[in-house]
Amino acid sequence: MGVLCLAGLSFALAQTAIAPALDGMARTLHHSRGDVTWVLTSYFISSAVLTPVFGRLGDLHGKRRMLVVSLLLFSVGSAMSALAPNLALVLAGRVVQGAGGGIFPLAFGLVRDVLPREHVPGGLGTISALTGVGAGFGLLLGGTISDSLGYEFVFWLGAVPALLAAVLIRRVVPDNGARADGTVDVLGALALALALALPLLALSRGSQWGWASPRVLTLAVIGVASVVAFTRRSRRAASPLVNLTLLAQPVLLRTNLATFLVGVVLYVPFLLLPAIAQAPRSTGYGLGWDATGAGVLLVPGCFIGLAAGTLTGVLVRRFGSKVPMALGAGIAAVGLALLAVRHGTVPELLVLGTLTSLGTSLSFSSMPNLIIEAVSADQTGESTGVNSVVRTVGAAVGSQVTAVLLATFLLPGTLEPSETALTSAFLVGAGAALAALLVALWIPARGGDEQDMLSYIGSASALPEPALSGEHR
Repeated sequence: MGVLCLAGLSFALAQTAIAPALDGMARTLHHSRGDVTWVLTSYFISSAVLTPVFGRLGDLHGKRRMLVVSLLLFSVGSAMSALAPNLALVLAGRVVQGAGGGIFPLAFGLVRDVLPREHVPGGLGTISALTGVGAGFGLLLGGTISDSLGYEFVFWLGAVPALLAAVLIRRVVPDNGARADGTVDVLGALALALALALPLLALSRGSQWGWASPRVLTLAVIGVASVVAFTRRSRRAASPLVNLTLLAQPVLLRTNLATFLVGVVLYVPFLLLPAIAQAPRSTGYGLGWDATGAGVLLVPGCFIGLAAGTLTGVLVRRFGSKVPMALGAGIAAVGLALLAVRHGTVPELLVLGTLTSLGTSLSFSSMPNLIIEAVSADQTGESTGVNSVVRTVGAAVGSQVTAVLLATFLLPGTLEPSETALTSAFLVGAGAALAALLVALWIPARGGDEQDMLSYIGSASALPEPALSGEHR
């Protein structure tokens, strides 16, 4: 279990660690901030495309084998970016790093295959919680390393533990899961790549090119056409990359919708809290800290997020998987709504930011349990892979919407965001969390889950733990 957590942490760190180093990278490589932002965007796009591919390959050829391949490619891409002399090669390395998108769905599948049934919810919750934990620590460590050593060393932050995890997984993790029949749908993968990449590209560049510009509209139109082509291909292919019939099940459909919404929420505090910390005091809300100090605000949320994985396992065994998802979304909605009106002091940022992290971690930790309970063993990689894609797309949307708000509402005569920008961004996050809560409550419960919860609330006696089902009932 420890080596699977190490694998997940390597990928999670890389999602945000480079963010505090973008300004230094722009100066060193002589590019604009907008140009180097592609270091984040290219990684999101590549990860979103390659995640279901590796999930499918894991179902076909073995989850352990493909997890090792994913980690090795992730390490190679990290090294490429660290050693790259120009921005083009940095971006090429980040695209290769996107193969790490397969780490989480493959690790989820291995947890199901190798752990005792009673330990599966806690194991899945812990690995999933590392998404938020690693992202928070990535901001802290990335800022510290960038300030002291330079942006190049930030890329080694994920490469070294990923390489170590690959070696350990190859040696100590068994691979005795079921194998699916079929092949990888290459044409479907290409259609999915366009369907995901082009809308994200339009979203990431819309504020610079203009939302009604021909380039943005062209990307949007081709993206929609690619979605239609991918849907038709998935329905006709003998071995589709994504089984749309499977994903249309109420549990999977609604879980993925909730996942997208919580993904939107995830990057709101990761972007706004450092922005507030690093803003000048003259803004009226800024703390005037450097990148390293800004990351400190996220440390309590990292620790509480890791603990949320264990708490999720307890709640899943007691009440079922939809309860921690709904509870987490509600907590995140409260934290962000309060941040919209109370973000002027360090205690407020620490307490409310930590509360938000607890909420998102609880929700993310419950998602793989909901997915795995609803599918058979040979569909685990595919189903959790799609769920990871949805989370990545949600995070990309949330980060871009937040960035647009911060760039649109500025203090007069400055490039600093105004209070209106901060309040609006926090409220957008709170609204997404509230919508995730409503969707989570709409997810069908497993047989007996709701009765267990009601009985527990009405009685002080402990109930027997409900058995985990291999399929939704």
